[in-house]
Amino acid sequence: MMGWRLGFRVQLVGLTVAIVALTAASLTAYQIWEESESAYAQALDKGGAIARSLALNLIDPIYLLDLERMRVALRAVKAIPEVTVALALDPEGRVFTDHSGEGRVRASTLTHPQVVAEAQARGAAAFERAGSLLVIAKPVRLGDGEIIGYAYFEMSLDSVRAHVAREAERAAQAGVLLSLLAFALAYRLSRRFSGPVQALVRAMAAVRDGGLGTRVAMERHDELGQLAAGFNAMVASLQARTEEVRETEARLKLALEASRLALWDYDVASGRVYLDERWSALLGGSGQPTVTGIEELAALVHPEDRGAVRQALRAAFKSESGRYSVEHRVATRDGAWKWIESQG
Repeated sequence: MMGWRLGFRVQLVGLTVAIVALTAASLTAYQIWEESESAYAQALDKGGAIARSLALNLIDPIYLLDLERMRVALRAVKAIPEVTVALALDPEGRVFTDHSGEGRVRASTLTHPQVVAEAQARGAAAFERAGSLLVIAKPVRLGDGEIIGYAYFEMSLDSVRAHVAREAERAAQAGVLLSLLAFALAYRLSRRFSGPVQALVRAMAAVRDGGLGTRVAMERHDELGQLAAGFNAMVASLQARTEEVRETEARLKLALEASRLALWDYDVASGRVYLDERWSALLGGSGQPTVTGIEELAALVHPEDRGAVRQALRAAFKSESGRYSVEHRVATRDGAWKWIESQG
């Protein structure tokens, strides 16, 4: 399965834009909620003021059962743009009349009787939000506190919704603008940070391929500058040590060639033996380093000398010093026998 490999710059831009977009969305949602609650609270305040005024204006008409005066008070309320229904109710919650006297008759069924029931139970104004309507019922009281009826009306919340929608649109536009600004800022930051990171990646690849003279030129005083300086110091140290090792190997090679010595290295765990190029030349080979098995190497030892070689090996393994030294003959590629002194 193939996966996506995103560069540092793309990741930085994407992460920054995602954070800003998420923050903008959260702020927009909160602002919409806050505007909605604020607009609804204002509608409640307005509805409460209308309810108080209507209840006062209905005291005499309801007390005198004057339907025409009830309609006058109801028409004044119905003239308010948000009010869709205005009714005068008797103490049992039945309809006396509406603002026109034609749409409602006594004992008509209310659309939201539960609001009146709550007002009756509390003896105070009751409010209910029913979809896009705010329904209010307020007791109409005489001076001695007796309830002689109820002022009932319904207010449309469409204006509240429209206000919230306008605020949401403005908030969304602000969020889009903020996201665009975030993208521009993220891109600028990505060029500032991804460039040095990519330079370091290229330099590491060059060092991996043997370019120990590679350095990163970066004039910065932040963490990336410190990283580049540390990288340069590390590569310089590695280059110096590598040159020292090469010089040491060259001197060792000269010394071995002058002394006619050959090197071997026995890995006891794997049973493998490394032979340098002088060993190969000694045996009449190509003069190249080689790796062979201990059994293959033992087969080159003269049959009369194998016992002494095994004894010397066992003694080396048992001794604290681990020193090994024995003289024996080995077979060359042309079938001749050559005496050597093997030490380890």
